Amino acid sequence: EGVRFAVFGCGNKQWAATYMQFPRTVSETLESLGGLPMVPMGEGDMDSGEAELSFTRWQVSLVVALLQAHGARIPDGIKETLYPKLPVYSIFHKVDAKAEEIPVATLEANLQEAKRQ
Repeated sequence: EGVRFAVFGCGNKQWAATYMQFPRTVSETLESLGGLPMVPMGEGDMDSGEAELSFTRWQVSLVVALLQAHGARIPDGIKETLYPKLPVYSIFHKVDAKAEEIPVATLEANLQEAKRQ
């Protein structure tokens, strides 16, 4: 009783019948035994492509909760990590052509442009 805890679940919403069932059960069981959640249960949906981003946001919120629980000063820059920038992806699409038909110079130019961005 009174034990602080945190739970993050990782799953796939395509499996709707069991999505987050285990982490919810763990969290609910700990609470029913008198445990106190440090932060709301985190959820990472592998199907969304943002599971890592969800985990990072949850993890930072947990660190903030731990700092607050122990009276430690929260660094000013930590708020920026709550909302990290999403990765930028470049897609090259050539209609009516096979990959081997695209000139190497064109591929290299696109790669350089993507690195520059």
